[in-house]
Amino acid sequence: VKTTLEAELKMSIAALGRIDAALLLAYTAGQLLLGRTVAMLGRTLPLVLAFALSGASTATFGLASSASSMATAWAASGFFAASANPLMVILIGEVFPASVRATAIGAWASSQQLGGIAANLVSAAVLRSYGWRSVFFVSGAAIAAFAPLLAVALPLCAPNPAAARPAATASPPQARAGAAKRRATAG
Repeated sequence: VKTTLEAELKMSIAALGRIDAALLLAYTAGQLLLGRTVAMLGRTLPLVLAFALSGASTATFGLASSASSMATAWAASGFFAASANPLMVILIGEVFPASVRATAIGAWASSQQLGGIAANLVSAAVLRSYGWRSVFFVSGAAIAAFAPLLAVALPLCAPNPAAARPAATASPPQARAGAAKRRATAG
């Protein structure tokens, strides 16, 4: 698709590099904010939203006609996609028993590679037949299609207010009593 963008939109390699960098920076920010997001919203809602909004942002990229609008759409896609893998690994880890958990997580990781292969094959066919914009429309729709499936398959988790608060610490009287007991047994 990059060579097509270079030719059709007269976009430089440097501009394409900035578009990719926008995705990677936003992906990083999305992962760094994930813990706080999960603490406020639970795990399932952010996962469903990750697929819906990443798909919508990817499709929006297909509407863009300038490097800045492409960078914005691609950054949004990266930001929302950032939570999908970590949340899926957590959910898989919770669903599968310890005896098969590593295999299940390995299957998930392998499915990403197989999905990448399928995406490249489909993208090449779509690009050849319908143009570069359609590649992003089809990809965005495929990503977003998982959102309702996940919403139905996974119970929506309520926000976990306990996770948003710092862990309780011993009160001063309890701490002093514990310290006094340790001194008494040490001497």
